Amino acid sequence: MNYFLLKRNPDIAGRIGKKFTSSGIHWYVNTKNGGYPSHSKSLEVNDVVYLYEKNYAVWGKGKVKEKVLSTKPLKNIEDFLRYVDKSNLKNRTYWGQLFLDKIKNCLIKKNLNLYICEFKLDQEVLDSPIIINDNKGQNSLQKLSGPLESEKEANLVWSENIPSTLRFKLYMYYQIEFKTFLFDIDHVVPSSLGGPGNIEENLYPLPYGINRKKSDWVPNGLFVTAIRHRKIFDKISKKAQSFLNRNISDYKRGEFKSDNDSKEVAKELINLVRLQDIKTIKEFFSEIKDFQYPIIKCEYCDRR
Repeated sequence: MNYFLLKRNPDIAGRIGKKFTSSGIHWYVNTKNGGYPSHSKSLEVNDVVYLYEKNYAVWGKGKVKEKVLSTKPLKNIEDFLRYVDKSNLKNRTYWGQLFLDKIKNCLIKKNLNLYICEFKLDQEVLDSPIIINDNKGQNSLQKLSGPLESEKEANLVWSENIPSTLRFKLYMYYQIEFKTFLFDIDHVVPSSLGGPGNIEENLYPLPYGINRKKSDWVPNGLFVTAIRHRKIFDKISKKAQSFLNRNISDYKRGEFKSDNDSKEVAKELINLVRLQDIKTIKEFFSEIKDFQYPIIKCEYCDRR
């Protein structure tokens, strides 16, 4: 049995909707112009494929149940349309985006020679996403030396954007209808201040209007948590330490600060937090959310 990593960007791949981030049977497609996609010939039935979303984490894995390789390359638009019509992947959004991103330019340059690999996975969503270093090259399907659990302690690639897979996961966790316009997934510490979008502990659903009104306000939980974490508090500037100590009595649960001084101190704090190990980062943001929205249970602290 071999292990592979499949890298995907849902916004590009067209994997929009709950069904593409759920357990069960799903088809995936890899393409390459001028030759077979990387590792498409070595991928076999019963191999394990980990599903990775760029700037987020490995969120699922599955066993290969079936593989289909194109017997000859697609050389024109007619070949492409015929292939799409019979493909196992019934996702017009994906094929349309592939045409715009790759096929169109090849047709213009008259060098279309597209090979396709399709494979069916019986996949499951992981209970806990696996954070990895995204330094394994650009190929969308990459061979691993073994099970990916051994890389759980790798560094986080920090991003302010909320990955689609994580957004869908939170919609399901909080039982929010995906198509609703009443709620939005909010950064507890705003992205404009450096708050991460790919760390679940910094995300929470808020009514759409409140999220927009809150904008770049600083949650009091950030300051309270920073004071508790002495190894972070002790590294900030003396000016920032004085600011926090001077205003500590004002930091009430569920409230925010909108003044510029608070925002500057918040940015300094986040710049320090992002240098910590992944365990400390997740604990830090979990405590912020626990203080800001006390209805949520924090697994790292019990200070209510």
